[in-house]
Amino acid sequence: MISDNEPWSSDESQTVIERYEARLRKYGFGEEALGWGKKGRQQLRFSVLASHWDLRGKTVLDLGAGFGDFYEFSKQLHLREYVGIDLTPGLVAAGNKKYGSNQGFSLKLGSATDESLFEECDVTVISGLFNFRLNSGRNREFINTVLGLAYKYSSLGVACNFVTDRVDFKDPLMHYQSPSDVLDIAYGCTRNVTLRQDYMPFEYSVFLDRRDHFAPESAVFSHLGWEK
Repeated sequence: MISDNEPWSSDESQTVIERYEARLRKYGFGEEALGWGKKGRQQLRFSVLASHWDLRGKTVLDLGAGFGDFYEFSKQLHLREYVGIDLTPGLVAAGNKKYGSNQGFSLKLGSATDESLFEECDVTVISGLFNFRLNSGRNREFINTVLGLAYKYSSLGVACNFVTDRVDFKDPLMHYQSPSDVLDIAYGCTRNVTLRQDYMPFEYSVFLDRRDHFAPESAVFSHLGWEK
């Protein structure tokens, strides 16, 4: 359950639900209902998030899953299991109607801050969840909470994306997160952190890798298999 000390509240939940239910009524099933903008960019984001680990035979947890579209994208990756969590009832219902009969697919209703919904997985992906501005202004605390939970339950690590604060224009409904702040949060979990901002000018992805052990004699991460 969510405590009073968490950077999330029932008011925040209601704001998000109303926004996406309205989008769903207006646009129907598709990227526009999720606020992704131009068609095709969602696929690019998914490909970046899936690029850091070999996901074949793995279980992926998707926070802020929307319809569960990462499942459709991940068919080419040959996952063992996909588990999505989203807050908006209409999105979850539509996603289960679209993908629910597929083996290895699960889409649950709930908040990304509700630890009771989490389960052990290999990789957690978080696409777009951190891009809306909280009424409380506590976005950094929200990011810290969600990444901490995601990392706790992921045996390989976490892949997530953000909109950078290094922009010329800001939409009042969106949250723009400093890359340096995200790196500070990520390094609180692991020493093996990767940031990518080479695929879109105003967005970036961060990977929190549990493989952070290194060989002191070579000072490189041990999973890289580097030898003198």
